[in-house]
Amino acid sequence: VVVLDPVGRVLVVDESGGGRLLAEDPRLALARGLTVAPDGTVVVAATQDGALFEVTDSGTVLALPLTAPLGQPVDTLVLADGALAVTDAEPSSLRIFNGAEKGWSTALPPAPTPTGPHLARHGRRIFVTHPELGHVSEYAPNGSHVATYRFRTDDGRPTQPVGVAVTADGTIVVADLAGGQVLSHSLVG
Repeated sequence: VVVLDPVGRVLVVDESGGGRLLAEDPRLALARGLTVAPDGTVVVAATQDGALFEVTDSGTVLALPLTAPLGQPVDTLVLADGALAVTDAEPSSLRIFNGAEKGWSTALPPAPTPTGPHLARHGRRIFVTHPELGHVSEYAPNGSHVATYRFRTDDGRPTQPVGVAVTADGTIVVADLAGGQVLSHSLVG
């Protein structure tokens, strides 16, 4: 497991709970999201710097060159085809980059930087949280909106999904900031 803390440290934690410091860089302070590519490359969305950084195996932190500027990147995700998805709070959007080239971009509902929007993927589909709206949106690989999944507590209270993951069997799992709980919604059946 790779963890990013608020002071700009990237830590690798093993199954026993022990771990090691992979990198420490003030440019990563208050970053909101990271992803680990299949080859082990770590990419961090540095919200305050408006940039993406790659963290190498040796702990070197490198700015990723992008042709389209970012405002306040919140989260990042490596897609099945190797492209990089980024959610940006300013302007609120989901952007796709193939290497340094911008692929496509779609507008998202406005969201304050601390709470979202965050990303997950299942196969080629992309899932984005909308905490203030209490739901997760699903997007196709071309950026078109596919579906919206609303989350509510057992007693019907609205939720604020901030973290999101999709399990291998197609269950969307969210961390609900409003209720301090984990909720799930099956994509099948």
